[in-house]
Amino acid sequence: MKQRFILTSDRKHKDAVESVSNLEPEPVMEVIIQPYVEKRTVLQNAALHKGFTLLAESLNDAGYEMKSVLSVKEVDIPWTDVSIKEVLFRPIMVAMLDKHSTTELSTKEISEVWLVLTRHLGEHFGIDVPFPSNEPPMI
Repeated sequence: MKQRFILTSDRKHKDAVESVSNLEPEPVMEVIIQPYVEKRTVLQNAALHKGFTLLAESLNDAGYEMKSVLSVKEVDIPWTDVSIKEVLFRPIMVAMLDKHSTTELSTKEISEVWLVLTRHLGEHFGIDVPFPSNEPPMI
């Protein structure tokens, strides 16, 4: 049995307290209380992946390709949404936040990592792709 309460009202707070108070002594249960952090929305996740695609297209259109070594030969490889995520976005995310999956990111953290990534691409390659979303930026 797993229960999760997000305490957004007095009623939900009372329900959570009542639920914990009614727990049987066996089996032993673990109760964790932590601040609620809003995870990325479905719309934000879709926008993030659209952004990866737009960045890949922009880098490819500007003539910047990934370098990969295949059997001691360096090969130019076009960028894809997956390579943007794995080669550019994820390393920045891990360095900034010590999180290894985009599913762990809050709505604000996605914006923070995106800004660092696009600032770098703008400064070094002249590539500027704003975050593709109808939602306002979180920071």
